[in-house]
Amino acid sequence: MDFLTIAIAQNTVLAGALLLVLGLWTWFERRDKPVHQTFAALLIAASLLLFSLVLWAGASDVRQGAFWTRSIFLIGSFLPALYLLFTLAYIGRFPSQKWQVAIIAPCFLLYVVAFLTPLLVTTTVDAYAVAVPGKALFAWQFALTLSAALFATLREIRHDPAFDRNKIAPLVLGGISMFLAIFMLLFGVKGGATGVGQPWFQSVAIAVMIFGLLAMAYMVDKRKFQYDVKPVGTELFILVVIFLVSMDIATAKTSLDLSVRLVILVVLVIYGATSVRVAAREVQRLRQIGVLNEQLVKVNGRLIEAGKLKTKLVSFATHQMRAPIGGIRGYLELLREGSLGPVTAKQKETLTITADAVTRLSDTVDSFLGAAKLETGMEEILLADTDVAKLAAQVADVLRPLAERKGIELAVSSPMGLPQVPCDAGKLYHVIANLVHNAIKFTDEGGVTVSVAVAEGLLLVRVADSGIGLAPQKLASLRDVLGGVSPRVTFEANGSSGLGLYIASGIVRAHGGSISVESSGLGQGTTFTMRIPVAAR
Repeated sequence: MDFLTIAIAQNTVLAGALLLVLGLWTWFERRDKPVHQTFAALLIAASLLLFSLVLWAGASDVRQGAFWTRSIFLIGSFLPALYLLFTLAYIGRFPSQKWQVAIIAPCFLLYVVAFLTPLLVTTTVDAYAVAVPGKALFAWQFALTLSAALFATLREIRHDPAFDRNKIAPLVLGGISMFLAIFMLLFGVKGGATGVGQPWFQSVAIAVMIFGLLAMAYMVDKRKFQYDVKPVGTELFILVVIFLVSMDIATAKTSLDLSVRLVILVVLVIYGATSVRVAAREVQRLRQIGVLNEQLVKVNGRLIEAGKLKTKLVSFATHQMRAPIGGIRGYLELLREGSLGPVTAKQKETLTITADAVTRLSDTVDSFLGAAKLETGMEEILLADTDVAKLAAQVADVLRPLAERKGIELAVSSPMGLPQVPCDAGKLYHVIANLVHNAIKFTDEGGVTVSVAVAEGLLLVRVADSGIGLAPQKLASLRDVLGGVSPRVTFEANGSSGLGLYIASGIVRAHGGSISVESSGLGQGTTFTMRIPVAAR
C-alpha cells in the first residue's frame, strides 16, 4: 500500500472513532428524546460504515472483499432510514412503532439481497464484482427514503406557519451533504481480487459526510453540542496520542529509550485522566448554568404574563368602578344641595366630607385606569396642531384659585409667535395640569412659574417652583418613574396615588418626547421640563 492509501485509511479510522464516540455519548447522556435517540443511531451507523470501508480496502482475499462489500451496502441502507426517523422526530412528527418498523423493514429485505442472493455481489474463484441489479435496489431505497425525509420537512414548513424555518436549513444541508458522501462511497466500491478502492475519492466523501453529520449535531442542540464536544474531543485526542506513543514503544532499541518512552506514556495517561476529569466538571457546571438560565427564562416569561394579566384585571376593575362612583358622587351632590329634601348644617358638613372622599377615590380610579392603558398599549394619541402656550395659559387659569388660597403666585410666560405642535391637546392638558398642580401642592411660599419656549426642534414647557425641593434619593426615584419605571403606589392623605407623574411621562413618551426633573436639594425648589417634537415624526 502506498503512503496516500495508508494516510487515508488512518484518517478514516479516526473519523469513524469520532463519530462512534459522539454517537455513544449522545446515546448514554441524552437519550431522553426520540431526536437524540435517532441521531445517536445515525452517528453509530455512519461510524460502522467507515470501519467497514477500511476493512474492505484492506481485504486480502476474495471472500473478505465480498463480505465487506455486502456490509458496506447493508449499513448504507440503514442510514437513510435512520435519517428519515431523525427528521420526523426533529419536526415533531415521530411515528408510532408500527411505522418505525415499516421504515426499517426494507433494510432487512436488502440484507437478504446482499447476503443471500447474487443480486449485489457475484464471486468467482479469484475475483468478485458488484452486480448492477442489487446496486439499483439499494440506490432506489436510498433515493426514496431520502425524498420522504425532504417531503416531510417541506410539508411541515407549509402546514405549520409557526415552525422555525431557520432550523430547516442546517437539517437539509446536513442531510444532503451526508448522503451525497454516502452515494460517493457506495458507488466508489468496486470489485476485484482484494477490493481496489479510490483513495482520493474516498477522502472527499468522508470529509463531506463528517461535515453533514456535525452540521446536524450542531443544529439538534447548539448549546449542548458545544458542551459535549469539549470532553469528547479531549478524550479522543488523548486516546490518539496514547495510541501513537504506545505504538512507538515497540520500536525502542535500547533500555534507556524504552524507559523514556514509558515515562512519557505514564505522564500522558495521568495528564489525560486529569484533563478529561476537568473537562467533565466544566461541562457539568455549564450544563447546570444552562438549566438555571432556562428556568430563569421560563420564570421571567411567567412573570411577564402575570404582570400583563394583573394590568388587564386592574384595567377591567377600575373601568367597572367608574360608573357607580360617578353615580354615588352625583347623589351626594343632590343630597348636599337639598334637592332631595332639607338637610341640617351638620348633615351638610358630613356630606361635603364624604363627597370629597368619593372625588379622591374617583381620581385614584382614573389614575389606575390611565396607568393600565399605558402598560397594555391601549392609550390612544390623536394628533392635531395645537397652541401649547394657550393650553398652558388655560391650565393656569383653572389652577390659579388653588394657588391664591395658599398665598402663592402662579405665572405663565411665553414668547410671541410660537409654532403650533402636533399633539393630543386633551392629554397634553392633563400632563401640564399634573405638573402645575404638583408644584402648587408642594409650594408654601414664593410661587410657580410656567414657561413655554422652542429650542433645537423641541417645544419646552418648564414648571418651576420655590417649594420644598427634592432630596437626592427622591430625585433619583422620580427620574426612574419619568423614564418609564412603574412607581411603588402609595396613598397619601390628600388622595395622591403616586401614579400621576408615571401617566404624564407615558403620555409624553407616546408623543416622542420626555420629561426631566431637576432640584438643587431640600428647600431649593423643583423644575420639571416637558419636551415634545415641534414636527410630527
